[in-house]
Amino acid sequence: MSQAEKYAQHCNEVYSPWFADNVMSKTTNPGPPPTARVAIITCMDARLDVFKMFGMGWGEAHVIRVGGGRVPDALRSLVASEHVLNTNEIMVVHHTDCGFSKAKSEDVAKTEMKESLGGLSVDHIPIMPILVGPKKSVEDDLAFLRVCPYVRKDARISGWVYETVKGTIEQVG
Repeated sequence: MSQAEKYAQHCNEVYSPWFADNVMSKTTNPGPPPTARVAIITCMDARLDVFKMFGMGWGEAHVIRVGGGRVPDALRSLVASEHVLNTNEIMVVHHTDCGFSKAKSEDVAKTEMKESLGGLSVDHIPIMPILVGPKKSVEDDLAFLRVCPYVRKDARISGWVYETVKGTIEQVG
């Protein structure tokens, strides 16, 4: 059995009964919009359990996960979150010891990926490694959001760095 099949089995045998008893018994519409009207952009790193980290309940926020937590990668989902599902607050959360901070440069990362793909071009894919540390990358992403024409001008925007070794978070800016 593959790992994906094990996850699916858990969903059907363990999660689904819990879901029926704890979620569907309290609501008739488990869908969007998120109850707190918050979109959280963060990294895909498996160590970040966003719902536990922030003490969030089911359906409370949109969590948009992309490599490095970089905002330009998350823009399509963020625009839908704001303009279709009415979120009005954005949290940008990067973290220490991020895999995207391991690349020496965008060019080196692209070369390594191209070699791994047997020469297939990745020139059209922005990698956006974090070369300047998580605090600066959050600041850069906040600056991007503040001038982005697709982001609501009345959105509350904040940036954060999560410390993976301590389990703490600190606001940037």
